[in-house]
Amino acid sequence: MGINIQVTLDKPADLAYLIERELKFQTEQKLDSMARFVTPQVREVIQTAIVKSPEYDSLLRGSLREAFGLKDPQPILDGIVEAVELATVVTRLKASAGNLGGLTISILATGFADVFKVPGTTYASGSRRHGVTLVPWLEWLLFGGDKVILVNFELNLARKSRAASRTGRAIMVRKRHEPSRLPPRKNEFQPFRVPPEFAGTTDNNWLTRALGPVAPALQDILQKEVERIFG
Repeated sequence: MGINIQVTLDKPADLAYLIERELKFQTEQKLDSMARFVTPQVREVIQTAIVKSPEYDSLLRGSLREAFGLKDPQPILDGIVEAVELATVVTRLKASAGNLGGLTISILATGFADVFKVPGTTYASGSRRHGVTLVPWLEWLLFGGDKVILVNFELNLARKSRAASRTGRAIMVRKRHEPSRLPPRKNEFQPFRVPPEFAGTTDNNWLTRALGPVAPALQDILQKEVERIFG
């Protein structure tokens, strides 16, 4: 004797519900796979944009490297780029009324916290004799604007001070308060501020300026992947 089990759909709405549920499930699986597939491409675009920025070049070999006293900036810059890449995530959008979901790219999803954790973005400068101060140069660059940052320190470009410099070019020193002292020679002492062309604020800084223009390229990556999977 055989056993027969049957399930009937009494209403057209029941069939529509099952089809929609299965379609959503398959779409979610595909979107999750797409997110994993495009993430390396997205992060490569992010990396290229930062590395090609004028701030990056200046930190590596130009005036910002000198101003901030960066002796070996390459590992620090590599760490910053990697932190931004890892803080860039591609995730699936949940289905809602009228659509089956989608993909979204979040750049610096956790803010700048992970970037500031990169070793070398803050360092101690000075000596026991003259005092030690922390130099949070990346915070100055991103958020400090072009105002004078250290009111008690100046950037000394005099030759005799270069021997004590981390870079051999300039050194941050405490201001001298000597009424009888002759005015400093041109370019010897300069109040320390981030150069205006590189200065940044919370919403407009090195990283936001570098990453802002990449939106079309990221959109293109997502569009091509959608066409590949669903086209």
